[in-house]
Order: sequence, then C-alpha cells, then structure tokens
Amino acid sequence: MRDTLYNDAAYYRMLFASRQHDLPLYLELAAEAGGELLELGIGAGRVALPLARAGFSVTGIDVAPDMLASLAELAAREPAAVQARLSWLLGDARTAELGRKFRLVICPFNGLAHHHGLGELAPLFATVARHLAPGGLFAFDVLVPDPVLLRGGSSSVAWMRHPRTGEVCRCDEDVSYDQAKELLTIRTTLRFMEAEREPEVLTLVIQQFYPGQTEKLIAELGFELVATRPELTDAVGYVCRVAG
Repeated sequence: MRDTLYNDAAYYRMLFASRQHDLPLYLELAAEAGGELLELGIGAGRVALPLARAGFSVTGIDVAPDMLASLAELAAREPAAVQARLSWLLGDARTAELGRKFRLVICPFNGLAHHHGLGELAPLFATVARHLAPGGLFAFDVLVPDPVLLRGGSSSVAWMRHPRTGEVCRCDEDVSYDQAKELLTIRTTLRFMEAEREPEVLTLVIQQFYPGQTEKLIAELGFELVATRPELTDAVGYVCRVAG
C-alpha cells in the first residue's frame, strides 16, 4: 500500500478520533437513502460505527489490513445488534465487485485523494457506478487545500508516547508539495527514545482538489452533481449520481 500511515491504525486513530463534524452529513444521507449502504475506505470504522449505532447497515471495503483489524476489535465491543449491521472486506475499491447494489455509496474524509489522477479516479468512479442502485447517490468529501501545508516544511514534537506501544517517541513531520502533480506528501518519523530500533516512518500522499476541479471531475467521470455541502469546516461535501 502506498500510504503507510494506514499500517498503524493506533496512530491514525490518535490523530483523527476527535473528527466528528462530517458525521451529520452521512447520517442524514443514510436516513434519506434507506437500506444498506456501501463505504469505500471504511478504515477503523470512524464513520461506519456511528452509522451502525444509528440503525443503518454498512458494508465496507478497505485496502489496509491493520485498519480493518482495528475495526474488528472496536466492533467486537459493540452490542450484538450493532455488530450485525456491519460487514467489511479487504480489497481495492477500484476493482471491487460485490455483485450487489446500494442506494448510497460513501467515501468520507478525503478518501478520493488517495487515488491520484484520472488513471486511478476513473476506476474508482466506475466501481461506484456498478454498485449504485437506480437513482442511488454517491457522497464524498474532499479537504480544502491548506496554503500552510502547500508551502511545505518541517515540525517536531520532542516527546510523546506511541499510542500502540506506550514507548516514548520523538515525532518529526516533513511536508512537501509537488505542484505539477498536485500531490501533497506528509512524512512522519517516530523515533523511539528508549529502545535501539529503527524509526517508524508513516507516509501519506494525497491529491489536492482545488475549487471547481471536483465539479469538473464529477462530470468528466460520468456523474452529475446533486448538491454541495460546504459546512464541513475544512472540507466540502459532494453528493452526486450517475448521469442520465
């Protein structure tokens, strides 16, 4: 997998456990759609678990085994009724074929940004089209490019405890931006201060989507825009359907 950040679910959850402002959008759409929904990039269940607790059935796909292992651990703590509404599989969303259709497909928290350029986004949208029931909706959100991150640079946290092992670490983060490809790379190095072992390096490479680009992309890939949802603070939500 290209983004090694997702090889450490504990660190990922530490970074984003408090992110909740996108949940109302997906809960609202699930209520409108009814029936079972498909989540591309289900991860550790940050969105799927609240959906299942609210009574919605969620099937998820993710390419990161460690994230799905974390989801399994968290789901096991839920009541049996919530567990029964959750299912997931390991796989690439660009090639997935479930043989079923859904009224709603979602790809939360900048999931599109892990698919770089039309060569990777086109098969992702094709997967969505294959799995949408007639009249079904595809909802996703993309982060607004941050000028501070685009300038690049380095920062450090001198002392922290690793969320998985409890070891004392120094955390160094390096950010760079490839303007030609519109790719932002964040490289995090966790250096273990009390043990003689190799640092843990976690990388994240994400496509940037600028104002107007996403709407153009939706049309270019055979979908039509139904609504935009700009209330996500650092992101914009999009709701679309297969054109025609």
